Amino acid sequence: MFQCMEQRIFRLARVGGIDTNPTTFGQRAGTFASAATSGGAATLLTRRERSGLNGYLILPASSLGSNAPLHLATTVGARAEEASLPEDLGDTPVVGTLVYRHSPALRDPQAGIDPTELPRLLANSMPEGTWVAVTLRRPRDRERKHYTAWLAHRLGTAVPTHHSLSPNAVAVTITAGGSTRDEVRSLLSQVTAGLPGFDLDSQVRFAPRHHGAVLGLPAGVLLAVATIFGLPLLPAQLAAHIPSFLPQAVLGLSAAAVLAGLAALSGKLRSPDARQRERLASATFPVPASRLGRPRPPRKEHTVKGHTKVNGEKVPFERLVRAFDGDYPLAPSAFLVGPNVIVGMVSPHAGAVSGAAATKARATPPAMHERIGPMLGTNDDGDAHLSADAMRFGIACLGQPGSGKSLFVRSLFGWHCLERVSPSGRPGHPGAQNTLIAFENKGDGAGKYVRWAHALGDKVLTVDVADRATPAINLFAIPGDNAAKAVFFIAICAVCRPIGNHCGGAAPVVRGAILQSARHLSIDR
Repeated sequence: MFQCMEQRIFRLARVGGIDTNPTTFGQRAGTFASAATSGGAATLLTRRERSGLNGYLILPASSLGSNAPLHLATTVGARAEEASLPEDLGDTPVVGTLVYRHSPALRDPQAGIDPTELPRLLANSMPEGTWVAVTLRRPRDRERKHYTAWLAHRLGTAVPTHHSLSPNAVAVTITAGGSTRDEVRSLLSQVTAGLPGFDLDSQVRFAPRHHGAVLGLPAGVLLAVATIFGLPLLPAQLAAHIPSFLPQAVLGLSAAAVLAGLAALSGKLRSPDARQRERLASATFPVPASRLGRPRPPRKEHTVKGHTKVNGEKVPFERLVRAFDGDYPLAPSAFLVGPNVIVGMVSPHAGAVSGAAATKARATPPAMHERIGPMLGTNDDGDAHLSADAMRFGIACLGQPGSGKSLFVRSLFGWHCLERVSPSGRPGHPGAQNTLIAFENKGDGAGKYVRWAHALGDKVLTVDVADRATPAINLFAIPGDNAAKAVFFIAICAVCRPIGNHCGGAAPVVRGAILQSARHLSIDR
């Protein structure tokens, strides 16, 4: 049974523009690649879903300490939000893997590339339900050594300039899933055409649906038949030289081969396709493979001169050694690329088909990580708190309609109620000696303030300006003429400074409810 390690999945949501400066983009991509491969392998996944084209980062839980999701989000102008895949990738009808195919040297420069162009191309070519995954790991030193020699010969220069020679280059495996083999081939072909700087020819390989042992069934049967019926037909002179134990050994091997073939046909021996789908069911992609054995180095055409002995005499000779491009230094399914080649694949800037957007996250000041007051919220780098001591000078909450200003202010009201009922005693916290006055212009908002106070065990008095049955506050009972009274009335929101200012209209207190839990407040009946 396949067992996968604990891993985390993050979805990339767009938060504005992306910095396409090649130097900046390359530096950020390199930082992400270094962080993502520090704890093993990571996977960049692009899926065309019902909601649009969505990009994901899948990495082991042990790699979270390197802030790889934050580095990737910064690189592609996004925000990394922890999520889960909505569907089982193992249910994809066809899964194919890109493998190297020998070809003459090709060149694809990276000058003037746009990292957001690849997701746009994928958005136009990926049907719903298809996906492309790039799994990356840190290359080994011997792989870099053999690859550098192979690339130098391929490009015809002793000092090649190529993205795969970057210090942060990664070994990747590219996999795709679709409904048919032709669809997967077409998708991977467009991916390689859109990857900036990818200049190796390739083809698509599909995992076999049956275990290799299935071939043992016909082979074992034929071998057993040949042993049982063919051995007696051999001439006596030849049969005399055959050891007596050989027929029994051959029949035993034939029986083992037949049993293995039957097990493969019945599914007892899982095929490569079945093992692959079991991994995909948990969104686990195999680590890019390493080459088995040392690759043969490339060589140029040259002439070898020497001497050989003919009839006891030394005779000079010359032998032409033809040029050889060398063996591909990596596993057939592995490619060495610079990180700036692949990270753009999950950029959430594919136009109208991109997934949901999010507000850009900013780094939290270190002082706000401490418990200095009510928790404001959670950012990518941890919890953020407001300063209770600084709130004595007021809080202003600004935002578009429906962005949650009322919820935020009411949560602060609840925090102050809790502080009044159960003082924390922390430095700068108001404690029990804390007067709260809330002005609410929304009809149902007053009841929510009351429920906050009651839930926390605090006492509250409701004053409805429009209801003559409740206590009233004369908002114009000040000295001066009507102009002075009007100025005071408009500025009345300053009274709620202890918990914040929230204005949802031109005159928020005319028809709204005024709540007070003050210890000393004169009420004009």
